[in-house]
Amino acid sequence: MESEYKMEKKRSPHIVKVKNVGDRREIYGYEVKHIDFSSPWSREGGPEVTTKFFLNEDNARSYAKTLKPYKELQNG
Repeated sequence: MESEYKMEKKRSPHIVKVKNVGDRREIYGYEVKHIDFSSPWSREGGPEVTTKFFLNEDNARSYAKTLKPYKELQNG
């Protein structure tokens, strides 16, 4: 189960992904990946990518929502 949080614009400079870590039978935790294309800290014109690991899905989703005002999109 992977979901993305994006701004309402078509080409957003920020992408936040929440995905589970582990296999189908056992989930070890959740990774929040923040990709920032307009960061002044990006190297050689590429995006800045930061990740953070959580054991609880609710904590991961609440952290992802605090990064930027994103709209939840369902992947299916």
